[in-house]
Amino acid sequence: MIHTIRRMVLALALLTLAASAAAGAVTIDGSSFPDAAFRACVEALDADGDGALSDEEIAAVASLDVSKRGIASLKGVELFTALTELACYDNALTSLDLSGNPGLLRLECDNNRLSRLDLSGVPNVKWLECELNGLAELDLEGNTKLAYVKCYGQTIEGLEIEGVAESEGGGYRASLGAYVSELTRVVSADVRAYDGKGGEIERVSYDEAAGAAVFASRPATVVYAYRTGHGEGDGETLMEVTLVASDAPGDVMYGRRGRGCDVGLGFGALMLLGTALAVRKK
Repeated sequence: MIHTIRRMVLALALLTLAASAAAGAVTIDGSSFPDAAFRACVEALDADGDGALSDEEIAAVASLDVSKRGIASLKGVELFTALTELACYDNALTSLDLSGNPGLLRLECDNNRLSRLDLSGVPNVKWLECELNGLAELDLEGNTKLAYVKCYGQTIEGLEIEGVAESEGGGYRASLGAYVSELTRVVSADVRAYDGKGGEIERVSYDEAAGAAVFASRPATVVYAYRTGHGEGDGETLMEVTLVASDAPGDVMYGRRGRGCDVGLGFGALMLLGTALAVRKK
């Protein structure tokens, strides 16, 4: 009788322990990981195949590569608190919340659809590739450990061009204020416009306080360089942004100089990409 009771107590203890462990696990489902493509990647991290991630399985994820998977949301990545490297390039991401991954050291999120990138929650990041997105601004002042940055080729569609009355001097006005909150970060000498065929348009004036540029003819694209707050002097990181006019033709060719976008501070100088041409097709 005593032995039977002892066996029952032991069995109950084991069941309680198992239930406790299961309670701490994260079920791999649409609630924890809403994006099906990202969820499929997470399933590969389920070592024991029980359909959930235990604390041990989560803690074991230090590097995660989910590139080229057609992912639109990385909701759930915040659960991987031990993550130091994240590669999520060539996807369809419109937002990226990394506040739950403070230990991140390397981030590759290039060629997505990001309109905003907040890295204040990852102060120790050393390597950043965020080129070919739709960023209008990028603040890296708090990321003092960054050694390498790629941020060129930001493209945003829908720029409204306003005609200027002849009585006011004529021309065509484009306002950067709709995109940039800190206009002092815009390099005033580097606000340019292109005609959609690769030719540069004469700039008549630029109002730094309002972020308004007036050009001699109607531009198809307006390009500006943005100070990210990373680096100083000749080693300052500038992000180039191309605004595509809402009435631009279907195929638009525009210059991407890429100046000041790739940085290797270990070499003490900017890597100049030179002039490239890009084509937008609707």
